[in-house]
Amino acid sequence: MKKIFVTFTVLLSIGWFANTLAVPAYFSNLGTGKPRWNVFGHIVIGVLNVFLGVIFGILFNGYGVVIAWIIALSIGSAVIYVLYHVSNSIPLINLFPTDSRPMFVFCTIVLLIFLLFQFGFYHIFSTIILNIAVSLFFSLPIFISFYFHPVRKQLSEWLKDLVLNRRVS
Repeated sequence: MKKIFVTFTVLLSIGWFANTLAVPAYFSNLGTGKPRWNVFGHIVIGVLNVFLGVIFGILFNGYGVVIAWIIALSIGSAVIYVLYHVSNSIPLINLFPTDSRPMFVFCTIVLLIFLLFQFGFYHIFSTIILNIAVSLFFSLPIFISFYFHPVRKQLSEWLKDLVLNRRVS
């Protein structure tokens, strides 16, 4: 039962990650009074969810329904941000700024390795021990990738100014 819950959680997290990419475009559309692409994206999500949910549900049971939802959510969300970028003449590559691309690739690789460990060794070790070991093992490489990201310096300066200004007041 735990394995099903973890599997569904991982799968749904992928879908919600894809949905999160649409948030800036979604709210920009709302703020500028142009919700057309938002509505269209939600229609795509609804239609795909029903269509794929029935087909995948019949073929793969509960897993099929969850995968259908992930596909529908991801495609419908992509419609929102892709059409926003196209209608505003913004290159799609701007979704991932140049400084963040190496960190994104690195963290994705670490996440995939983490999932392989999780699903490969869950029957040997207890879940708690496995999660602690893998988290500790991968924390350092992820911390290093965040440390060398340019935003870290900006954040450090901002925090330093915030702390020093509070002491002066």
